[in-house]
Amino acid sequence: MRSQLFTGILCSMMLTISLLSAVSLMISDVYASSTPTWPSSWIQIDLDENENGPQDDWRDVKYAYYNFDSVYLYLRLECYAEPGSRWLSGNARYKWFIDLNGDLSVSGGNVIGAEYLLFVEDTDNDGQGELYLLYDITGDGKFDEYGPWPPVNYNYYKITNATDGSWRIDGYSIDIYINWSMLGDPSSYWLYWATDQENPNLNQAPTTDSRDEETAIHVRDVAAVSQTVNATSVVQGGIVQIDVTVQNLGMHVESFDVTCYFNITIVGTQRVIDLAAGQSTTLTFYWNTSDVEPGAYSIRALADSGGKILENNETNNWCTAEATVTVTPALKHDLAAITQVANVTSVEQGGIVEINVAVENMGDFTESFNVTCYYDTIDVIGTQRVENLAAGQSTTLTFYWDTSGVSPKTYFITAMVDSAREIPESDETNNNCTSVLPVTVYAPQPPPLPGILSVNKVLVRVVDGPDPAIVNYTTTYEIMIIVANIGGSNVTDVEVNDTIYSGVTYSGIGKPSKGNAYYSDTELKIIWEVGDLEPGESATLTFNVTLEPSSSDTFTLNRGGDLIARGINATGGQVEDYGDLDVEVSAYTRDVRAVSQTPLKNVVVQGEVVGIDVQVENGGDYYSETYNVTCYYSSDQVNWIPIMPIDTLRVYNQAPGNIATLRFTWNTTGIPPGTYHIRAMADSDLEIPESDEENNNCTSTSVDIIKIVIHDIAAISQVPNPTEVFQGGIVNINVTVANEGTETESFTLRVYYYGERECCASVEVEDLSPGESRTLTFTWNTTGIPPGTYWISAHALPVEGELDTDDNACTSMAAVIIRAAPVGGIIVQIESLATLFPASPTALALTLAFMVITAAGIIITLKKRNTYVKL
Repeated sequence: MRSQLFTGILCSMMLTISLLSAVSLMISDVYASSTPTWPSSWIQIDLDENENGPQDDWRDVKYAYYNFDSVYLYLRLECYAEPGSRWLSGNARYKWFIDLNGDLSVSGGNVIGAEYLLFVEDTDNDGQGELYLLYDITGDGKFDEYGPWPPVNYNYYKITNATDGSWRIDGYSIDIYINWSMLGDPSSYWLYWATDQENPNLNQAPTTDSRDEETAIHVRDVAAVSQTVNATSVVQGGIVQIDVTVQNLGMHVESFDVTCYFNITIVGTQRVIDLAAGQSTTLTFYWNTSDVEPGAYSIRALADSGGKILENNETNNWCTAEATVTVTPALKHDLAAITQVANVTSVEQGGIVEINVAVENMGDFTESFNVTCYYDTIDVIGTQRVENLAAGQSTTLTFYWDTSGVSPKTYFITAMVDSAREIPESDETNNNCTSVLPVTVYAPQPPPLPGILSVNKVLVRVVDGPDPAIVNYTTTYEIMIIVANIGGSNVTDVEVNDTIYSGVTYSGIGKPSKGNAYYSDTELKIIWEVGDLEPGESATLTFNVTLEPSSSDTFTLNRGGDLIARGINATGGQVEDYGDLDVEVSAYTRDVRAVSQTPLKNVVVQGEVVGIDVQVENGGDYYSETYNVTCYYSSDQVNWIPIMPIDTLRVYNQAPGNIATLRFTWNTTGIPPGTYHIRAMADSDLEIPESDEENNNCTSTSVDIIKIVIHDIAAISQVPNPTEVFQGGIVNINVTVANEGTETESFTLRVYYYGERECCASVEVEDLSPGESRTLTFTWNTTGIPPGTYWISAHALPVEGELDTDDNACTSMAAVIIRAAPVGGIIVQIESLATLFPASPTALALTLAFMVITAAGIIITLKKRNTYVKL
């Protein structure tokens, strides 16, 4: 009869609890109205294991998330079951500790140091739950001034205005939003979550359930959000405005560099100072396209280009928004003298030479300009005006050279377009016609004059090699010798000798227009047997020499005094002439070099992005240089095998003497841990014929290294022994920790039992080597621990720079059962729950009923005897 009565009471209680739970589920769908739009996506900031099985899944957290906008901070705890389903039992409080100065800590199962406590619980037991925000008034990092909770005026701290904050239950998640102004609009903040029963201690963070790592969550993350240009097409030389928006997606106020690029060339770098958490700012870059080749260019922006911040997410530092600018060729002014052609190659003194000069407008504008024709470079034959020559058009001007009063000699005719320098042209080098046009003026007849020789030479062209000459490079030049009879009678047996100058090397001879010519290896001279020359007749011969200059200077290819022509005139006398002109060229140095490479951090955690500043210099003295620079890394400083590229950047039109700094960024994700040497190479694609290629590589010094490390400690296992004890018994807990990183670590190890504080004193693990595991034994005295089933968890507190903290906590697969000490008698170790509790449900119910009735009988008996025993 008694067992039937007990069973009926038990069934009635279970039915009542089920009904209350159903009511709670219905009520939990009622939330505050007029809420802002909840985030469509959440940022995960924590992962937590199910430490205690299904018995408290309504407040056992699986994931923690956050998000934000300019007005609100959004927080989410995702549980293993629906939150709030135990409101009426007082077993549900969902807490977020918000720290504003970074001093939050966990001690003795309590959170210390937060400025605000934001939580949801059903304080008034109406089945709905309320949102509360508390501020640490006393500044002691605790919320004891509100305890024991709830105070009489607890409603004062309730948030009821939806513009200030509110909450909801969404499936298995409980979401909260709070207006930033309610938190004082912080520039930085730290978060710590915990769930608990509705107990008086607001600071409590039981291991089930709170954050395993026992450190505040502090996300650091900056991102390049957008890059916009004021024009998608620009004429070469135009200025493009590039607006780059960067945002602090983390929780810490940040200062960092932002670099803007076109393709692989840097537009510029700017510094962002103290960007508050959640805030964004826009930087404006101005790109001058004057020196940029026409083409389509991709605009890119990189936040934290110096790699100074250890971020939770490095992938969003590059802006992925597409921005392309097409640079079109600039409209230009460009005139050119194309040809100059004389109607004769020799003329009797006083004769008229007709010279046709062709000029072309190679630019984009209609032009008006002067054209001047010269003999011997500086003597003016005449100047003519061209009016309104359209773009792309050419015209021919005819000049008449009256040689009256011009001394008999061989002259070189030249023409120059825009001789008055009226027009600022994109290319001035083609204004002078470069074709060689010699005209010989000879003495008039009659009366007969003796034959007179005139000999000279001129540089015709560069046959091979750089032009102008480059130090340490070979250039081959073609030189023309012209010999003429400028007298009034024949000159016979004409022979021309030209000694090769000691500073150059003879490399070949052409076919003369008259006679025979050869090079004498023994005499180091050209010997040209011309033959007879009639009055006014001339002959030409070309030969080649090479020059390899050793420095920037002016070099002589051929001296005028080394050239001599000899012959016999009509009277049998010898006539001769020496050259007047030294053939000279200028040589220049072309040399770009890598000056330095400076990593902005020498030790980085694997996965970090690190900045490397590389300085390159144009050490030359003539050209503005355009070239690529590549930064490399290698673990072998001696042989540099293997050597791997980090990135390549391009330098445009670097003036002589200029030093440019390039910011390279190296994403170390996937790079094996180790020490790497950095090397930068200027002109890595070998575009420039340089005087010195040895200095293109800037090799690493002792400080130009980057060490990639991994900080990762893990709690591998914990084994409690025994797993069943009576109150007051001793449980030994063997905890194994391992160093899965690359650096020797020291850290704190703590062991907890479910729902309470630490089992025993924490242990400092000292100097755990990489790859080493160590087992430590904790002794748990269960005196005073209430009977129950406890899940043991070991927590290795994270070390600085540790990114993977999910394995820092380990929960036992087997629980420790603490049983109440028996009243008198002998303590017997129980090997199995089956010893006390039969497997059959019916038998279990009967056993429980019997135990309750028996206990009641014992109490009644003891009371009759006025004896009190604590069970």
